[in-house]
Amino acid sequence: MAADRVSAASLELRGGRPVIAAYATEPLPDGALVPSLTTANIHNRAAVAGALGHVFDRIGGRPRRVGLVIPDPVAKVSLVRFEHVPARQQDLDGLIRWQVKKASPFAIDDAQVGYTAGQRAIDGQEFIVTVAKRDIVHEHEELCGEVGAHAGLVRPGNLQCHQRDPGRALVGSCDRLVDRERDGRLRFYRDPEGRRPDLFSQSRF
Repeated sequence: MAADRVSAASLELRGGRPVIAAYATEPLPDGALVPSLTTANIHNRAAVAGALGHVFDRIGGRPRRVGLVIPDPVAKVSLVRFEHVPARQQDLDGLIRWQVKKASPFAIDDAQVGYTAGQRAIDGQEFIVTVAKRDIVHEHEELCGEVGAHAGLVRPGNLQCHQRDPGRALVGSCDRLVDRERDGRLRFYRDPEGRRPDLFSQSRF
């Protein structure tokens, strides 16, 4: 999902490896989808749902389950680091939510928080944390539901590209660069006009 288009790809296994079997994209009218961290994203529901249905049809039929890649501005991505990681999952969940709520532009109780372990170093364990407003994520999920697909996995584009190529991934139109440099540490950069990247976000605790 992007401000100017909806795209879809289907995968199949070849030689035991997933490959793209089909791909399609449909343009969106101006203002139909306006990515935002804090306010409603979908302003022309019929146009976005129609485009989504068309790309599904063009890749061979409407799937029941999909992985949904949402626009980068919908989620805030941070790096946090703890010297000591709680042994209990529930305690770790609470600690991460407590840490990121200080920088969240909305109440953490209204947020959908996801995280994955990053680098383990002498000074602690790094976690890659995403925070998005729950009702905005539901906006995007419900669009998939309208065309018969359940979004079982939801990720912002920058992390999806990073997972595919953990060396270096350029996302969108030079909007964000996700970079795991030689020291193995993940860094985020913003370069909205295609110039050299400036440091985007790197928080350590």
